[in-house]
Amino acid sequence: MMDRTRWFNLVLIFGLAFGGLGLTTKPAQAAASELFISEYIEGGSYNKAIEIYNGTGAPVDLSQYSLELYSNGAASPSQSTSLSGTLADGDVFVIAHGSADAAIKAVTDAFDSTVINFNGDDAVALRKGAAFVDVIGQIGTDPGSYWGSGAVTTSDHTLTRKTTVCTGDTDGSDAFDPVLEWDAYPKDTSTQLGSHTASCGTVVTMEPRINEFSISTTGTDVEYLEFFGDPETDYSAYTLLEIEGDSSGGVIDEVVTLGATDVSGFYWVNLPANAVENGSVSLLLVKNFAGAYGDDIDADDDGLIDNPPWESLVDSVAVWDGGSSDLTYGAPVLSPNYDGLSSFAPGGASRIPDGYDSDAASDWVRNDFDLGGIPGYSGSLIEGEAYNTPGASNMVYTPPPEACGDAYTPIYAIQGSGMTSPLVGTELHRAVRREHMLEDRKV
Repeated sequence: MMDRTRWFNLVLIFGLAFGGLGLTTKPAQAAASELFISEYIEGGSYNKAIEIYNGTGAPVDLSQYSLELYSNGAASPSQSTSLSGTLADGDVFVIAHGSADAAIKAVTDAFDSTVINFNGDDAVALRKGAAFVDVIGQIGTDPGSYWGSGAVTTSDHTLTRKTTVCTGDTDGSDAFDPVLEWDAYPKDTSTQLGSHTASCGTVVTMEPRINEFSISTTGTDVEYLEFFGDPETDYSAYTLLEIEGDSSGGVIDEVVTLGATDVSGFYWVNLPANAVENGSVSLLLVKNFAGAYGDDIDADDDGLIDNPPWESLVDSVAVWDGGSSDLTYGAPVLSPNYDGLSSFAPGGASRIPDGYDSDAASDWVRNDFDLGGIPGYSGSLIEGEAYNTPGASNMVYTPPPEACGDAYTPIYAIQGSGMTSPLVGTELHRAVRREHMLEDRKV
């Protein structure tokens, strides 16, 4: 926050970033040449805020700058507000709606209820005089409800600038996809507001994460492994190991070497059917693997890794199918009904949002077992499941709203006249049971 000492918070954030996400450094580069927007909050009600970061190496006079709102695809500003004061190097300036929650107000430097009244389909621009310094969205374009897709959108999210970004988007007319430069957090998150860390003196590379997997599906298995990291980054030093958890616990049954991510930070590998065991299995992402396919990392089968043949364990996730003697070697463990949706362990799962890692099973959303999201498969998605999206941003299924005129089945036809419904075994009956299961889960 402007003109306040945040040494402790910056140390804490620095430690979390480099410890929790697993970061390595590259050669130094120049500091930021201009201010840029470092955080964007589009939450519930009036929980809206913009954070501006100074990484230029010197104090900046804010009276040269203004913030503009372009509503619903407008080509000219709908609202504008001038900034004031001096922003110290390494500090941030927070401007928020006057009716935001107390947690947002506590770290706010200025209140504004005109520009800071945006929705997900509105562009927001930071100007220095007549020149754009940074823009969120695409000026002159109405995206519908928001920019982005899946778990990284400008609606009902908090977006924080990736630590590797050191300059704003100075072209307000270019296409905007937040996944390229922003990390997304759930609606109304404000824990990082009031400070920002940017590696403008050192390029920081995020270690990759297992982002999605598919190992057991309907019919012939459609299997793949997806990883998420920095865009266009070589991750060939990392290897994914599949570890057997059933009869031959600890044996390395699959070895997959990573390559370079695409412009969105994804790298994925399409596997042959039945390449990965369908029972209890652990997926370990390691750095500098020195072992081989068939090695046993748990010779005494006690569930502990013996003399790991790698430099470091970067990430892991395990699937346990319920076998009492089965072993797992990674955390978290996705067990049968871990999410309240099914009595079976997931055959595939997605991190929501991409790359989010708190080491909890709740980071993972089970994929549709019937391959919803894969071209050529109709799927059987229910609320709470994720699409299968190899090589693309992960996305949770949300049922479309009901509308007047929709086809329906009368309740008397579902109930029937006997002790059991005449529709038992049909897709409609299964859908009703799923709905009851979801309702029970909410109670």
